Amino acid sequence: MCPRDVSVAGFDDTRYASVSYPRPITIHQPMVEMGRAMVGVLLDILSGKVESARSVALGHRLVLRESTQAIALVP
Repeated sequence: MCPRDVSVAGFDDTRYASVSYPRPITIHQPMVEMGRAMVGVLLDILSGKVESARSVALGHRLVLRESTQAIALVP
């Protein structure tokens, strides 16, 4: 049974993650900011400000929920 026997983790923090049971631990990504950054890079390329795509780093966060439990670390 989750989380005793198995842990569940997800990525993207979709709305389903917050309504399922048990709710999975997940990584939240700033989707709106990702879209804005992508459009900005594309506009820079199309306008000739840059010749190729550039790397853009955006923050993310771990969303802790009920689908995992702490483990005891054995020295």
